[in-house]
Amino acid sequence: MKKIKVNTYSAVELDSRYIKIAQAQFVLASPRITRLIFSQIDDLSRPESSRDVRHLLEREKIKIDNCILSIPRRSVTTRYLKLPTSLDQEIDQMIKLQLSKLIPYAAGEISYSYKKISSDEQGYSYCIVALAQQNLVRQYYSFLQYLGINPLMAVLSSQACTYFLNFMKPDVARNGSFIFVDVDVFDADILIINSGEVIFTRTISRQAADSSQTGVWPARLKDEINRSLQTANKEIGQQNISRLFFSGSTAGVDGLDKELEGEFSFPVEIIPPQNDLLRGCKTSVIPAPAESNVSFSSVLGGLLAKDNFTLDLLPEDIKSKIRFKKTKTERNKALSLSLLVILLLFILFAKNIFDKARLVYALDQRIKVLLPKASTREEINLHFQAVRSHFDKKVFVSQILNEVYKAIPQSMSLSSLNIDLDKFLILKGEADNLPEIFNLVSALEKSPYFENVRVRYATKRRMRDLIVTDFQIDCALRQNK
Repeated sequence: MKKIKVNTYSAVELDSRYIKIAQAQFVLASPRITRLIFSQIDDLSRPESSRDVRHLLEREKIKIDNCILSIPRRSVTTRYLKLPTSLDQEIDQMIKLQLSKLIPYAAGEISYSYKKISSDEQGYSYCIVALAQQNLVRQYYSFLQYLGINPLMAVLSSQACTYFLNFMKPDVARNGSFIFVDVDVFDADILIINSGEVIFTRTISRQAADSSQTGVWPARLKDEINRSLQTANKEIGQQNISRLFFSGSTAGVDGLDKELEGEFSFPVEIIPPQNDLLRGCKTSVIPAPAESNVSFSSVLGGLLAKDNFTLDLLPEDIKSKIRFKKTKTERNKALSLSLLVILLLFILFAKNIFDKARLVYALDQRIKVLLPKASTREEINLHFQAVRSHFDKKVFVSQILNEVYKAIPQSMSLSSLNIDLDKFLILKGEADNLPEIFNLVSALEKSPYFENVRVRYATKRRMRDLIVTDFQIDCALRQNK
């Protein structure tokens, strides 16, 4: 029985006061949450903090790979811009020019990312821009690296919460506009989601009175939701909200949905913290607050979305290193595949030689049978000349492979090589640019084995940050006369 591949992914949310970790196994694209951890931190800059977290991971026997770093909303500034272009490159340049105006830091001290929300008929784009102090992002990244964790992305917790809602409520969350309130130990995030994507986000700090005094938290939450709606209407336009979702901390939420429904004209639904998604999951909250006071929505959303995030707040130099490492891995895979293809071609070549050797042996045996019957030496020579003429007119696979190997440049990779020994040769592959393809055509035309060499197609495409050219070259095999 074939073994089913299991991929393990992790999401970490880091703050100056706590660390959250979620881990899941994906079997045939279906997630199974295995671990949830919350631990308070005194101070990220203290060596004791990193050692404590390291000991925690060792004690819980957790190894973190394929990791997404979630940055809390309170550590990120968001701005909403209307820009006179729909081209991503121009949008990025315009945002760079305005960085120091959007947040009170020098442009070189800011990590930013943006997402285009919509475009209008006049060619204007409406974007949500996430900005964070670069030193803070680097501090989070270095803290995790000390623990042996190398995050692939640094995402905004609000966008991660959106993916959590999309997973929990797939039938409704991707259609229309909704408010999503996620309440955590220290903060509450208020999001406006349209068609499954966050278009507005705001965070509020939770106060001690929110949990200690009856009725304070619902009243304050109503005010903050109303304030968020008013701000969103000014910045991104009037939103037709059809439902409010509530998740996270269960502290003080008894009857909260009824109170909120009485305030607003749309239904309120509370997503319970315990559901089928967390069945069999081991949860550790170290130390108090109680598990019910902790929201794992952002790290769960980071797991469920994996690397499908549009907002990445890692500094550009770190992104470049990650892209280089990923490209190197992909090239190694391509090289391994190419070597496998060459091995298969060699096996086919060896089989061809073996088959021809068997044919020669069979002809030799036949000649031995005919030899006594031959009346003259000339008759025997005629048999040998016929056999030799048959082989001289054939082009062997080894000759074709040798010519292709000499002609193709090292920077070019082949994905397909199709040979019909009596008719044609078809090459398919990838090149860095068009001149390489035409150089290959010229080299093949000079070969004594090919004729009518032509480029069937050469198409450019983007592979992440690289531009590659897919091509197909056809040519006829020149037969010996």
